[in-house]
Amino acid sequence: MLKFTSMTINNFGPYEGEQTIDFGDGDGVTLIWGDNGHGKTTLLNLFRYALFGRFQYRHETVDDILKLVNREGMKSGKYDFKVVLKMLHDGKKYELTRQYSVRPGVTVPSKNDDYVQDVFLKVDGHFPPNKEHELAMIMPEEVSRFFLFDGELLQEYEELVKDETSVGDKIKRSIESILGVPILTNAASDASFVLGEYRKEQTKAAQANKQTEKYAAQIESETAKKDEQTKELTRLQTAYDEAQDLRAKLEDEGKQNEHLRTLIQSMEHLESDIAAKEATRDGLLQSIVVSTKDVWRYVIGKRTADILAQVKSELSALQDKHNTHESATRLMSYIRHIVETHHCECCDQDVDEVHVTALKKRLDEEPGEFGGLSPAETDRMKALQIRQASLESMQSTTDAQVLKVYEDQLADLLVQIDDAKGQLKDLRDEISRYGNVSDLTAAAKENAQSLAKCYSKIENLKEGIQATKDKIKEADIALASLEEKVRKAGTSDADLNLAVKKVEICAVLQQLFNDGIAAYRDKLKTEVERDATELFCNISSDPDYTALKINDNYGLSIQHRSGEIIPFRSAGFEHIVALSLIGALHKNAPLSGPIIMDSPFGRLDPTHKKNITKALPLMSDQIILLAYTDEIDGQTARQVLGSTLKKEYRLRKYGSFHTAIELQ
Repeated sequence: MLKFTSMTINNFGPYEGEQTIDFGDGDGVTLIWGDNGHGKTTLLNLFRYALFGRFQYRHETVDDILKLVNREGMKSGKYDFKVVLKMLHDGKKYELTRQYSVRPGVTVPSKNDDYVQDVFLKVDGHFPPNKEHELAMIMPEEVSRFFLFDGELLQEYEELVKDETSVGDKIKRSIESILGVPILTNAASDASFVLGEYRKEQTKAAQANKQTEKYAAQIESETAKKDEQTKELTRLQTAYDEAQDLRAKLEDEGKQNEHLRTLIQSMEHLESDIAAKEATRDGLLQSIVVSTKDVWRYVIGKRTADILAQVKSELSALQDKHNTHESATRLMSYIRHIVETHHCECCDQDVDEVHVTALKKRLDEEPGEFGGLSPAETDRMKALQIRQASLESMQSTTDAQVLKVYEDQLADLLVQIDDAKGQLKDLRDEISRYGNVSDLTAAAKENAQSLAKCYSKIENLKEGIQATKDKIKEADIALASLEEKVRKAGTSDADLNLAVKKVEICAVLQQLFNDGIAAYRDKLKTEVERDATELFCNISSDPDYTALKINDNYGLSIQHRSGEIIPFRSAGFEHIVALSLIGALHKNAPLSGPIIMDSPFGRLDPTHKKNITKALPLMSDQIILLAYTDEIDGQTARQVLGSTLKKEYRLRKYGSFHTAIELQ
């Protein structure tokens, strides 16, 4: 696991001179207190800058180097700045230095070109040959959002419960990266490429064989069609991603107008509601599938119930006769013992001759009603037992009424989904007409019109992508049929047989990877849902919210104890759900490291703030928490964290451009 042991800042942002934060090398929580404007967010972004060479504020990357230099330092002629981050990873000590120095010959820098950036990395005192690769191995930038995050951006995770949003798609890709999915998807991609090469070899070998050359020509034609559609799919998916990015940008700009923001929010709520209803619909469909598997038993079972009752009645009579005979046999055996020994073991007394004679007479009598089953009756009982088992297997626990309830619920839900989609279309149409509203600026009008065009383009691209995928699938079916014909040709051509074998093996391997990816994703979602639910229940103060349910995007919805999904949740609960997801991802990720959080409590009530603070050590071995003074009560934090609280610092502001980092 990666752990930060210290960070030294020199002349960066609000931090004048050289200052060091010591995190120690043990597990636990480091609390850094600071009021708004004292440099908490800068401190968070210093980790990002040290690791990746990029300084980001909210969504915006800061490109002007001069904006990063401490103003007090500049007044005294200090224009250089640097950060040194010391870390532990897999038993090795890392020291990373990233700094900007004024270029030789420049007295007072005025532009980026006046600076030179230097990056130094030492691992156990040695300089590795490829420092960027070394850094990427311990902390890939694409998963950094789960280690370094601003509490004010946690609402982005709400996008995961919606279908096909640009922000949600990016977060999903990041989630799968931290969970290790790309290892499998890259392997599947490589297998697909190799399969394509082997198929070319097979086609070439088939062309050289008279028995298969006609199939080879058809394979070549179908392969050309598939290649063309694959290129088209890549083009459409690229255009789709670009359109989603544009949508996010336009929506962000559009939200600056109050009325348009209201429309967009209504649209987003509808999208979320539709997603939840569609998830419920899928669950109902699954329940119906499970129930209908047993329906034939219900139909046959009703018809065979009378027969089963007759079988049970006859079998019961035979079993009673058999059991009575067994009991009588045991009794007669005991009587014989008394006759032979003249002694009763039951009462431990001797039996006189008169009673022994009477017992002998009883033994000589016919068994009568205590006689056993005849061979025919024994065979009949066995046959009835087999028949009973067969008839009982035809009975069903499924009530047809239950299936009808499912179907009625599904019908109602489909109507609701259609109504919601109709409302969504009306909202989008209204947004498209929004440019005519008189109180909008020209820029807002243009934004609304562009947004409407963007929605339309996204829908068209979705349809195009699906149509292209269908064509690729058709080509795959045709190719599989032709390749099967080549295999069945039964030729003795060694080159062709070898090429066919390669294709067969590689196709199986590719399918194995695809099946593995699907199975691994399902396993991950199950484990993330389980661990997120556990963390959520530790944090949430509402006992009626009993679980989190995960979707294909790794989005989490809150489930009521009744089983109903909560359609709309407050900003506070959105915060809690996002933190639960992050904690679950850390628990299931092959890559583990510290979590640095800036103002993660948002507008939460005191109870939830206390619960989150208590749950912090469950999220990661090392937590660095940046909080403003009134965000959480310090005494409460110390009390609930106990021995897991390792260090406390306070950011104290001594001037507009001078913040000191002081150990508490």
